[in-house]
Amino acid sequence: MTSFVAGKNVVVTGTFPGKLRPEVESSLFALGANIQRAVSGNTDYLICGMKVGARKTEAAEKLGVKMLNLEDYKAIINGTNVPDEEPVVIKPKMTHAEYIASIPENYGGW
Repeated sequence: MTSFVAGKNVVVTGTFPGKLRPEVESSLFALGANIQRAVSGNTDYLICGMKVGARKTEAAEKLGVKMLNLEDYKAIINGTNVPDEEPVVIKPKMTHAEYIASIPENYGGW
């Protein structure tokens, strides 16, 4: 079964509980994702951890890039949301502030 991110351009932002960003990027790369450093018109997904910066999320909003959250990342890595459907996506037009407010206060369980 092909990974959801195979062949997709992905940017990672924020912190991920118990993981360094290079580990997160490596895990996505191993599934066939093309890792980018900045959001551009070629970006398919912005994967948002905790403590995300406004620059990348605002760029994603402006360019219409889909933003995925921690749960989506876990589903992609576990292959549980890979079939024919896209993973859960942060609601369209969610602002940076709304995204930050949506993260549970003590989130961190893998």
